[in-house]
Amino acid sequence: MFDKLVEFVIRFADLFRFWCVINQWERGIVLRLGKYHRAARPGLIWLWPFAIEHVFFEEVYRKVASLPPQSLTTADGKGVIVSAVVTYRVRNAKQVILQAGGHEEAIIASVPGTIGELVMAANWIDLNTEEFRQTVTNYANTAARGWGMEVEEVKFSNLVAARSLRLFAEQNHT
Repeated sequence: MFDKLVEFVIRFADLFRFWCVINQWERGIVLRLGKYHRAARPGLIWLWPFAIEHVFFEEVYRKVASLPPQSLTTADGKGVIVSAVVTYRVRNAKQVILQAGGHEEAIIASVPGTIGELVMAANWIDLNTEEFRQTVTNYANTAARGWGMEVEEVKFSNLVAARSLRLFAEQNHT
């Protein structure tokens, strides 16, 4: 019971808060009554109280994401399994927050499809070259820009020729 009272007092006091601090490694946006109002840069941000304005932010330092393995077939008919590690950063907090819902979602929405398309259009012998990796990085960066992101590097953490076996379980539809 006491914890509910404390939570109520904290929420009530939060209604009167008229500031927010954005850290040096963050960029954000301010929504006024649920609509985009302005960008939020590092430092002290003044807000309208009574929950009229809310601040949402994203970290803009370099991040690394390990993408799940993809089972693909190259242009010359080889079955391959590709896993990638992507180094990226947020370039446009407004796009990332409002269009993608966050940086992880933006990377997952843009990079795996690009890798898949390029691997399926290439021959097996070309996949292990620095030129191909650079091409993947450039295309992934182009795709990620539409989500407010910048891809700095794509590395293949696993690239093997392997047969892909897919098992389909019988499903009951009731």
